[in-house]
Amino acid sequence: MKTFLQETAEDIIAKYGKNLDKIQIVLPNKRTGYFFQNTFAKIIQKTVWSPTIITIQQYISKLSRIQKVDKIALIFMLYKSFKAVDKDFSMDFDAFYALGELILNDFNEVDSYLVDVNQIFTNIKDLHEIDQKYSHLSEEQIEIIRKYWMNFSPQDMSKEKEKFIRLWNLLPGVYKHFTENLLSNNLAYEGLIYRQIAQNINENILPANEQNILFIGFNALNAAQKKLFKYLKNSGKADFYWDTDSYYHLNPIQEAGDFLRINFDVLNEPKEKIAHNFTLPGKKIQLFGVPGNVGQAKVISHILKKYNNWEQIKKNPGKTVIVLTDEGMLFPVLNSLPDEISTFNITMGFPLGNSSLYSLILYFLRIRQSIKRGGGGKPVFYHKDVIAFLSHPFIYPAYKKSAQKIINTLKKSQIAYVNQNLLLQDKVELFDLVFTPIADDAKPDAILTRLLNVLFIVFNHLPKDKKGSVEEEFIYQSYVNIKRLQELFEKYAGDIEFSQELITRILKQLLTTVRVPFESKSTTGMQIMGLIETRNIDFETVILLNANEGILPNLNRAPSLISESMRHAFGLPVLKYQDAIFGYFFYRLLQRAKNINIVYNNLTGTSNAGELSRYVQQIRQETNIEFHEFQLSQQLETSVKHQIIIRKDAKVQSVLNEYFNIDVDKPKMFTPSAIDAYLSCPLKFYFRYIAKIKEPDAVDEEFSPIDLGNIIHAVMELIYKSILEKNKNSLITLNDIKLVSEKVPYFVEQAFKEYYGKSEYAGFEFTGNLLVVKEVINKYVLSILKVDEKYAPFDIVQLEEDYAFKTAFEIINKDEPKKVLLSGIIDRIDKKSGIYRIIDYKTGKAEKIFKDYNQLFSEKISARKKAVFQLFIYGLLFKNKDEFKSKPVIPGIYDLRSMHKDDFSAELFYGLSKSKEIINSDSFNSHLNEFKILLKEKLSEIFNKDIPFKQTEELENCTYCPYKDICSIEG
Repeated sequence: MKTFLQETAEDIIAKYGKNLDKIQIVLPNKRTGYFFQNTFAKIIQKTVWSPTIITIQQYISKLSRIQKVDKIALIFMLYKSFKAVDKDFSMDFDAFYALGELILNDFNEVDSYLVDVNQIFTNIKDLHEIDQKYSHLSEEQIEIIRKYWMNFSPQDMSKEKEKFIRLWNLLPGVYKHFTENLLSNNLAYEGLIYRQIAQNINENILPANEQNILFIGFNALNAAQKKLFKYLKNSGKADFYWDTDSYYHLNPIQEAGDFLRINFDVLNEPKEKIAHNFTLPGKKIQLFGVPGNVGQAKVISHILKKYNNWEQIKKNPGKTVIVLTDEGMLFPVLNSLPDEISTFNITMGFPLGNSSLYSLILYFLRIRQSIKRGGGGKPVFYHKDVIAFLSHPFIYPAYKKSAQKIINTLKKSQIAYVNQNLLLQDKVELFDLVFTPIADDAKPDAILTRLLNVLFIVFNHLPKDKKGSVEEEFIYQSYVNIKRLQELFEKYAGDIEFSQELITRILKQLLTTVRVPFESKSTTGMQIMGLIETRNIDFETVILLNANEGILPNLNRAPSLISESMRHAFGLPVLKYQDAIFGYFFYRLLQRAKNINIVYNNLTGTSNAGELSRYVQQIRQETNIEFHEFQLSQQLETSVKHQIIIRKDAKVQSVLNEYFNIDVDKPKMFTPSAIDAYLSCPLKFYFRYIAKIKEPDAVDEEFSPIDLGNIIHAVMELIYKSILEKNKNSLITLNDIKLVSEKVPYFVEQAFKEYYGKSEYAGFEFTGNLLVVKEVINKYVLSILKVDEKYAPFDIVQLEEDYAFKTAFEIINKDEPKKVLLSGIIDRIDKKSGIYRIIDYKTGKAEKIFKDYNQLFSEKISARKKAVFQLFIYGLLFKNKDEFKSKPVIPGIYDLRSMHKDDFSAELFYGLSKSKEIINSDSFNSHLNEFKILLKEKLSEIFNKDIPFKQTEELENCTYCPYKDICSIEG
């Protein structure tokens, strides 16, 4: 089957073969032009004067000779028009910017569709005026306008409606001032250029065409384009080639043919030009339901090789196209192409806002906006922003040594706010630009100047293999757009007041709208295109991604001041317009294709997912085309948990045997945390303690529960140490506690400074949420002291220090008794009336009752009584120390969330809730003996060579496991 461009080129050569240099060919876009030139050359196969081939944008620009202005400059000029028309207009530019965009879009459409500005923006105060003002409109249009203005009756006028009417009344005058100002400087936006061309046609002053013009492959035309095309045809200077098909063109209920039917009527085009390809035999459609967007990209290779003629595709990849309805899918698709495809061509605009460079710019702006002043007035920066910037792929490879040194210091010292000295210690020019406050903050564009310098340095430090790459293009496009924005701010700085917040907001908005153009001139190799870019180009094999309702068609439309009903009345685009455009692109893409592969996201419960596009459903219901459907979810799961089993071979055994060397200087020991890791997941124990896979260091986000517990432990240690040093003995009295309670804020501050002051660059100070956390800790510490007041007097025997209790513990290995070391740091040991207490401070959940010993060893984290388990380990450590062997001892938990209650008790309980018994000094020994038996079994299991290390079956244990990604690697 011939392609549309083949048929068109053959017809043009047949008609104009000897006068090709006398014609001008106008196409919808550049990509169509590249394919047409290639097709034209293959057909003519000789040296000739080629016809002029241009895009519609180039043709209109040439016809009007008016310079098109970019949107941001237009918004500045529009704002000045508002100020000129209404002397009382008091809206500042920050608030106006978004409104300006909306009004500019409306002006552009009103002009493109040749709507009378004074009529559409007229405020109808008396409904009787409608018939007189709009006598040229149909009765249906007049009725729509009447219903619209009934909503603005004086009896139903809210404040919002009054504001709208005030703005609406300004628009005719603003439009007149704005457009006259533009045209007097030979400037315009696209819609205004079209209106000027239409006006020139009316006045018969349009420049004469020296060449015949052939318009190829157009569909949706605005009113000005229709007027121009009709004028050119009637003057005998234009002919048209339509890329259409009878399937949707001749069926009035098919939205894909809406515009073509109108165009044929307006231009009096013969029906013989309509092709009949869509429902010809030999076409097949394969539907692939795939979970998620990335999953759709991953399945491309599978579809090409298993469900299509792969050998033929490899021989001639240029006849295959991968069509993206979502631009953000480009890089996942590029990473999923078969290795055998060495040549591919991209034709689409990629959003700069989806690029890694945009994230770098956001980090830069966030750092600039969040600069704080630390001790001595020096700037400090939030650690998360600093690490994100230094770790960025554009930064880290170029400054690896300096960046890693800073990151290591932050993570090791747990610095929340980073002093500038640390960041600038290596005198890196880029770091100086990013982490030094701007001296001329008063200058509106100072932040843009700094950002341009940053981009210049980043560009110069790209590796050699990145020259000419996508990354380089991102930097170039960003630099050009930011430079243009800076020039505009400089130009209008005298007339408009700009805040730094507005400049930043406009910058972000600008960059998110920038599309980095990928426009390959090659027609060989597999093609990757956006849906719009496929216009007029035909392929044998099509793979269309994201064919979901809500994406195809995409009905998102820019907001407008003009209601949907008023749009309909005045012939402006309505929602159905966009539906028809997407419908045409979709059907046109498929009409000549033979092998059609449509991929959609079958993952329900998320936006734009689960439901197949209505266009596909229509074809399935209305045609006899062969359909095959596949669900590929099992092949595309990206995080499939697979079984990992670590046998206790000779290497693993040798590491485990090190635990038996208990008399060396630095023996391996079992802490409560290590045993807890094994109970939760044997594989987790293996990763952490046998394989020594270290969890990555990180500065805790905000203030973690671990931080809270550590600070409270430190405060209590400082408080009681101060009493012991003052009294020169171990006794704590009621009066001691009352006196020290007044100094709690001082001790809290000291603990914070010790905890965060581990680095000379820390520059610790109470800022933000730390002020709140400090107050919380004050209250917790006072609650502990209130409980201790009731318990006083008592002796402090041991406080949490670097000192750890340790004891030899017997297990069974290969049917022989062996000894390993248990170790732990007890928060506090005190004594009253000859009875010792082992106290553990808990900031989180701490259940103090257990009904059987198996609960202490449960593999399910939520079921395990972790606090009791830990205290029993401490009990073993305490009882095995020579000086305490025969001493009576009881365990106790200070759970801080409950200590404010009048009935608070630190005691542990055993049994059922209704018949529970307190664990006292007499019963604790017998409980410890039962506990030892189960602990011995569990520790012996670790050394049993017949029991491998493998994953837990309790999936809830994996939620916060640092090694969960290892278990989720695709197997």
